[in-house]
Amino acid sequence: MVYIAALIAVTLTSTVFAADYKRIVLFPGYFHLIAILAFAYSLYAARVLFTQEYSELSHVASRFVLLLIAASFCHILRNVSLQKALNWYALGAALLACLAVFIALTGLTIFEAPRPSRDLGVTLPLMKTAGVPRSFGEQGIVVAIVLSYVLVFWSNLSRTKRGLAIATVVSLQLTGQSRNMILSMVIVVVAWILVRKGTNAIVASVLLAGSSVSTFLVEQVYPSLADTGLGSSIVGEGVLESNVTARFQLVQGAMKLITEQPAKSLIGWSHSEWLVVAPFGLENNIHNHFIALLIYLGLPIGILTIALFFVVPLLKILGSIGSDSVGGLNKNTTFVIVCGCGVLSSLNFYEGFFSISLAVYVGLVWSMAYIDISKTSREYAVSDTRY
Repeated sequence: MVYIAALIAVTLTSTVFAADYKRIVLFPGYFHLIAILAFAYSLYAARVLFTQEYSELSHVASRFVLLLIAASFCHILRNVSLQKALNWYALGAALLACLAVFIALTGLTIFEAPRPSRDLGVTLPLMKTAGVPRSFGEQGIVVAIVLSYVLVFWSNLSRTKRGLAIATVVSLQLTGQSRNMILSMVIVVVAWILVRKGTNAIVASVLLAGSSVSTFLVEQVYPSLADTGLGSSIVGEGVLESNVTARFQLVQGAMKLITEQPAKSLIGWSHSEWLVVAPFGLENNIHNHFIALLIYLGLPIGILTIALFFVVPLLKILGSIGSDSVGGLNKNTTFVIVCGCGVLSSLNFYEGFFSISLAVYVGLVWSMAYIDISKTSREYAVSDTRY
């Protein structure tokens, strides 16, 4: 309880006082989001303590750490341009890719034991890494950020930075061998092409909304893939039934659980409770970030989290597209949209209750939405470079 209280204090204090090096910014525009979410997660913590679900305390703490990282990234963008911040992120991702390749080649167990190479129609020479950085879902978010970075800022980058970013994306894909990562890459490229051709708020909204429900969209075409045998030939015989289908069943089971127990859904289930009620007794992961928030936090706090992390700030950004798109979208706005499509798609196949890369993206979205777009403080978060 003391640890949780300390996290609340650090999160709020850093948000209020850490800001521009030139001056202290009391209550930046996104402060109300931090305050509301900190209060909501305090209620989540109170529930955990009241029910003595002590195994859930690490998950409670992770919510405040996520807020802290997101707020910290907001503060960074008050003083550093987005491209410079992404330069450092891409370098970190490159180091991560090197580690993944090393594990895939040597079979060394560092985080989790590497797995046999997946047969994607062609036997890959590298083992399938696990736990780098934490899961294949978070790798999908990393890939979305780095790929969007190199596509959107291509003309601003040196050949070395372009090559390093592309090598990072390819390496993570070859070592991760994840369907989620492949889909994320495809969605990022498609979104970038559409935005490059010219976009408006409606098109951008459709792209982001479609990406946020990609689980359900894939589920609609899945029966056709299963009937033709195409899916099994790509991901391996039996994998569709034991893995892909199971993910759909877990999401459907979670939604059914919410509708059948509306009173319980208001306060949520702990991770240990989910093990008992999970459909088919499959596993503890729901494999969908948005559904996981509703299950573990309860409907009110889960919906609030989704709204304040994504819906509200993204709508604010989309609302500025009409006036911002003269002569082409600002590259930073383009990055938020293109990268957002990949991130939201990854979250559809990844529980991601805590993710550093997700916190970075949330911090970026808050910065874009709430740093004053009409004053000089905006120049740090949004450059005037257009396509």
